[in-house]
Amino acid sequence: MITILNIFTPLYKWCPALAERLQDQSSDLHDYFQHYFIDSSVCSRVFLVALLTSLILAVVYYFMCCNISFAAARRYIWAIVLCVCFAITLLITPCVIIGHYDNAGLRDGQTHTFLFNDAKNILESKIGLADDEESVTEAIDNAEQYADLFRSEKPNALSMFFIQEHTPLQMSLVNGLYSILLFFIFSIIFKRFTIHGKAIPF
Repeated sequence: MITILNIFTPLYKWCPALAERLQDQSSDLHDYFQHYFIDSSVCSRVFLVALLTSLILAVVYYFMCCNISFAAARRYIWAIVLCVCFAITLLITPCVIIGHYDNAGLRDGQTHTFLFNDAKNILESKIGLADDEESVTEAIDNAEQYADLFRSEKPNALSMFFIQEHTPLQMSLVNGLYSILLFFIFSIIFKRFTIHGKAIPF
């Protein structure tokens, strides 16, 4: 059911890694991915990153740069700002998806993120439902295996390149593409209100 909290979720459901997790209902992580990426507001917050980044850069470029300096009203400068928009979105998005770091309960000096802790909580609840020692051992092994997918020793913006789970990286790349599209749309809207940028990008 789509609500105001997850209205933008369909924009990211086609990411291969996320789609694979959601389709594999035999995986212990299926329920977690369904809850975290489909039922919650995380995708809406991710899209908000692309929207605000592209809007702020478009306003700065057209209403400041293009109104103050004729030299700034060049297509190559517009293209540079477009690339900056993509890069900023790419670096901020993982922080929204993965969450900030929690230094409690580290294992072997590794850093755990809120996203990891949420997954771990769901898996531990499955451990609690196990009714014999063999099932408990198997559940704990599965929990550790899946937990490793979300462990990283790198800062938030870089962690997506070093964790085994590819969903944050793919969603960040997709969000970067959305920011480019939004920046282009804002460019078409804002250019008519500028002094020197009426012909930028065309």
